[in-house]
Amino acid sequence: MMTAPLNISEPERRPSILRGARTQLVLLAIAMALAGYVRTATGPLQESIKLGMGLSDNQISFLQGAVVGLPIMLSAVPLGMAIDRFTRVILLRWLAIICLLANFATTAAPTYEALVVARGLAGVAALSIIPVILSLLADLFPASARGKAISAAMFGQVAGSSLAFALGGALLTAVGSEGDGWRSAMLWLTAISLPLVILLFCIAEPARKPREDSNAGADAPFDRVKLLLLACGVIAMETAVGAVLIWAAPTLAREFALAPSSIGVAMGAAMLVSGIFGPVAGGFLADQTYKRGGVRFACLALGGLSLLCVPLALYTLPASPAVAIALLIASITMMLATAVFGITLFTIIAPAHRLGLFNSILMAGVLFSALAIAPFAVSLLAGRIGGDAQIGVAMSLVCVGASLLSAICFGLGGMTRSPHDMKRQDR
Repeated sequence: MMTAPLNISEPERRPSILRGARTQLVLLAIAMALAGYVRTATGPLQESIKLGMGLSDNQISFLQGAVVGLPIMLSAVPLGMAIDRFTRVILLRWLAIICLLANFATTAAPTYEALVVARGLAGVAALSIIPVILSLLADLFPASARGKAISAAMFGQVAGSSLAFALGGALLTAVGSEGDGWRSAMLWLTAISLPLVILLFCIAEPARKPREDSNAGADAPFDRVKLLLLACGVIAMETAVGAVLIWAAPTLAREFALAPSSIGVAMGAAMLVSGIFGPVAGGFLADQTYKRGGVRFACLALGGLSLLCVPLALYTLPASPAVAIALLIASITMMLATAVFGITLFTIIAPAHRLGLFNSILMAGVLFSALAIAPFAVSLLAGRIGGDAQIGVAMSLVCVGASLLSAICFGLGGMTRSPHDMKRQDR
């Protein structure tokens, strides 16, 4: 007796008890939390890894940045095609399992080269989760409510990063930061993430459907320009976020001589507070500006929001650690709001049938710039202006430049009138 072959592009057949959009959103936020947790796990251990393995700042920059940035660029197109064609929740589960195994491999890496391979695998798998989730959210929520959904998912990512910083700092203090103490801390961090991986098996695949609120005319010349400008603005802002995530903790250690536990608490609090208010504000503004004036008006609002990030990026200048941390929180909040705002608009105007591919390409650009360019830009600039002691000033300068570039791109996007905007005017 012959049986029909399995078509993995169709939704899974599973009970409907977990199929509600809100329940799925919670589970997808947990998946985002896992991605943030895995990617940030070595952040609070960074200085201990550097000292324990005798690494330089440039080696740390390469480990935290280019090791992930280049592979994610190479895998963006195949990943996007897989998202558009196959069952996304199966891809999500495999990526989560790879994350877990790669984090375990990190704890046992005997050499710098082995550490590079382990962190590269963990980073690529964790960051590949993001376009998968954005594609799932686009099928679960309409354009007018997508900002809130994406902000909730992004909150999960930042919550995961905050948890990694807080736990990492506390664990490193408990086991000792000397020698191979970071390995024990990393092992505990990895074991704690296991329940998150298990929860992802409760996610159900939503039905794919053409979205009538999506921009069907994205192949028109003006829409291509607007889409490109929007992508460049998001990439520039995420570059600033990447610089902060990688270099803020070492800056607090070098400029204010804070203990690992204090840095872990400070960074965990900064990521948690900004992770709540940033994505919420970005999602709210995306929904409201899109409803009021379409993508064009929303792009102009994004340009103004990016300009507000410029003065806040100077958070490393105060002499008081409390003031610096407060400004750091405000800066990350504003940058995350801008990034979530921009990503939401990108999912609205990108063509529906290629949304997975477009999201993957956007994420590849974001990650390559944030993880490969930003870390080296900060360390190289610090070397030019005074060495390791100037790492905080260099980080602020990179964030200022990225924020200005983002404002220019969004502003130009807002001044470009597209068929999508004219269609909204006719309604």
